[in-house]
Amino acid sequence: MMESGRDKTSMKGSQTNIAESTQPLLETVSGVGDVQKEMPEKEGIEIESSLPKGSSIKDITDHEDGERRRPLTCIDTFTRSMNLLDRDCNHINDHINVVFEEILAEPRSNQSFDQVWRFAYVLFAGTKFWAYRVLAAACAVPCGLMWGIIFSLLTLASVWVITPAMKVVEVLLHVIIRVWGGAVRAILDPVFQSASILVNTKKPPYIQEIV
Repeated sequence: MMESGRDKTSMKGSQTNIAESTQPLLETVSGVGDVQKEMPEKEGIEIESSLPKGSSIKDITDHEDGERRRPLTCIDTFTRSMNLLDRDCNHINDHINVVFEEILAEPRSNQSFDQVWRFAYVLFAGTKFWAYRVLAAACAVPCGLMWGIIFSLLTLASVWVITPAMKVVEVLLHVIIRVWGGAVRAILDPVFQSASILVNTKKPPYIQEIV
């Protein structure tokens, strides 16, 4: 009986101890949070301890990123800023941007079979598309080389010949303009001023009759 009484009091006593304890429950919760914060740090320490000497987690991630990244070629470097979707952003060849409906059209009074019309559309669009691609593949590289050389020569001539020569002409013309302006002001201005004075004076009788 004594033992059972002790058990009852111990059970009740445990409940009263919990309720009457002066230690707040938040401290125990915060202690659990501190343990959870320490767990990732311990895991990181264990991972770093398993790595080979002289290496770190950052080195491994950088190495993996370097393997994923493909090295840029010369073409990739030069064509990085190209717009492959809109290749005529300046609209310099809109006049040749034609479609089937702008070239072939059947009036309502005379129309062929639907399947024939659709087949003609497929032939036109496919032939135009693939013929241009094949011919462009054969001509694009030589034409690109040729026009590159031509425009490089024009740029060379403009930078080293045309622009300096035009500057020389501009300087000489500036001198000629100053000389010509001084001559006009010195010679022609008095003549026209005298003529304007004669016109503004009293007109002769025959001029008044004419007027």
